[in-house]
Amino acid sequence: MQQPDAIRNLGSTSPSLLSRCSSPMRGSQKASSRKSLGEDLSDIQKRRSTKYSSQVLSMGTLVKILLTALVFFCSRCEAQPVRCPSDESIRGFPNLKSLDVYLKSEFAAVLTQNPYREGPKYEYILCPNTVYEVTDVPIYPLLNGTIIKCGRDGKSSDNCIIEGGDIQVAIRESTLDFYRPEFELVIFKGLTFILSKNISVGTWATESTTAWFMDCHWAGSEGHAALLNTYVPMSNDVEIHHSNRGMHVYIISSSMTKTRLKSKRFWGIANTGHMYLRNVTFEDNKGTQFIFNERGGLLDVQGSSFIRNEVMTTISTSEGANTFITDCFFVENDVTANLLADNSTIKIHLTKFSNNSATGGDISTFSSDLYVSDSCFIGGTYDEAPIYMDAESKLMTNQNNFGENITGGNCADPPGVYLYEEATCTPFDAKECSSRADLLSVTSAARHHQFSLLLFWGLTGLLATWLA
Repeated sequence: MQQPDAIRNLGSTSPSLLSRCSSPMRGSQKASSRKSLGEDLSDIQKRRSTKYSSQVLSMGTLVKILLTALVFFCSRCEAQPVRCPSDESIRGFPNLKSLDVYLKSEFAAVLTQNPYREGPKYEYILCPNTVYEVTDVPIYPLLNGTIIKCGRDGKSSDNCIIEGGDIQVAIRESTLDFYRPEFELVIFKGLTFILSKNISVGTWATESTTAWFMDCHWAGSEGHAALLNTYVPMSNDVEIHHSNRGMHVYIISSSMTKTRLKSKRFWGIANTGHMYLRNVTFEDNKGTQFIFNERGGLLDVQGSSFIRNEVMTTISTSEGANTFITDCFFVENDVTANLLADNSTIKIHLTKFSNNSATGGDISTFSSDLYVSDSCFIGGTYDEAPIYMDAESKLMTNQNNFGENITGGNCADPPGVYLYEEATCTPFDAKECSSRADLLSVTSAARHHQFSLLLFWGLTGLLATWLA
């Protein structure tokens, strides 16, 4: 199975982002381009709610499920877990159609108080060493406490590959008012999502729902987003308010690689809710705004690495959003800015920026509050400085930071923060790098998975050729 070809150009991005990133030192240009970065995401929200309403449960669909519940009770053995062809000691679902039927029938059984098993944990196993081709129906969890995992132990090394399709996973609020407060938790363990054409994972329920993605990996996404975390109501009549900030989403010990974003409306991750990244590797991705946090969203990134990405901005935060970066690595990225803040707050601690080419600086802020401490900027190439701040931004903390071997810009020697209003450089005060970030520990697990995944793809291709 071949990876998608890399796009030749980064493509266009929103006028506001272009004007602020490609020439971030020109205050007049910035002032004339105050268009909200959220317009693209709001438009996507509306279209997701309309265009894909047929792919998720509507009230009519629920009624049909309830009406056919008795049929499912009598014949559900056809959709029950079976012995996996790849490992007969495991009972699981060999295809997504059988999983979808069982998810819906078990939901109907719980509603009619005839549950197949006692809750609150509902575990579904995907067969190891299996490619699950997504057609018209995504993985759509319905019950609180749903766990969907790869193999017996939920490990990505068992190679449960979710391939292609418009939407690979959809998480939405319940269609039933009385069940909405109960839909609190969904967990995915050890799944690999490849070659999604639109949205790999849509986490579209309210902030009362939490989703965990543990040891999950994304590769070759080409659509609007690998993960879109924003509230999309079940009814088109419900107005989307900023108070509806979206779900709590945790991505743990995972990776996102070889994403190819082809438009300004496409993101690796877009967030207006609560997003927590722990030990996640982002490597060899291409596009514009790769991680986009806005409209009061919370983005908390710890122990993660961003390596050799070719994007406009690695992380953008805007419209009152809050972003926290701790113990992370940004290495050999070709960007306009690794971190861009507009009308928001961003805090960076114990983070290392190494050998990046960042024309607007590793960090660029506009009308934002910046806190940066115990961080290092080494070997970077900039047009202005490692950190650039416009006249409306405030440097709240610049403590125990270190820089060396800086090329270009106003703050190369000594390295520091360039303040546009004062046209001065505030030097870093540390004599050595104190960042604890360890690139090897952060990336080793992801690199091991990438190797096993490539090996699996290669063996699958050889087998298909031999069978042909």
